[in-house]
Amino acid sequence: MIEAARGTERDISLRQLRVVVHENPYARKPFPEDIFRGVYDERYGAHEGKILRKYAGAEIERLEAEEGRARS
Repeated sequence: MIEAARGTERDISLRQLRVVVHENPYARKPFPEDIFRGVYDERYGAHEGKILRKYAGAEIERLEAEEGRARS
């Protein structure tokens, strides 16, 4: 199965670069919101007094949706 998956989206040897940003809510200079917006990137920061995920890339959202369907 591993050989059959080689070079496809199911290839476990493939690596994807991703960034997870945790914003400092007390920073004097906020981190720019227009960088690290890739399909596997995530961004967490303050929103209405709580730390929440503010951004998730398209592939992260797709994987979470697939996981939700698998659990149902």
